Amino acid sequence: MWSPGTNRSAGVGILLHPRCSIEITDHKFDAKGRVDSVKLKQGTQHFQCTTVYALNNHTDRVQFFDNMWRYLFRNVETIIAGEFNCILDVKQDKWAGDDTFGDKGVTQLHVLTDSFRLEDCFWVKYPNDKLFTWPAFGRLSFRLIL
Repeated sequence: MWSPGTNRSAGVGILLHPRCSIEITDHKFDAKGRVDSVKLKQGTQHFQCTTVYALNNHTDRVQFFDNMWRYLFRNVETIIAGEFNCILDVKQDKWAGDDTFGDKGVTQLHVLTDSFRLEDCFWVKYPNDKLFTWPAFGRLSFRLIL
């Protein structure tokens, strides 16, 4: 399942092995390659996998997170992964650079993750470690906690 974006930016997708026992039951994505969400079923269990490539522009990122709920399915277990381009905790998830850069959209992202009861699975498993892709950007991946 793909939301390809352009040849210069964005593009997200979800890959499943063709012989896996998981059935794709629904699919939502944006045409700009920023969100791809697949509702899946295995046996009687329903869940969704969503990939995100948030915008670098601060104002656009705030609006993106405000509207991201449109691409998510309600009442199913949820896994969200991707590049969120913002930092929830500067002390825990950033090294070097301007500490005020990357915080736009955090409030909106918190509203989204709180409404789906998501938390950063890396921080749960490794609460004192640091891991990020670039000093100016944070590493975020979420999963549903029941």
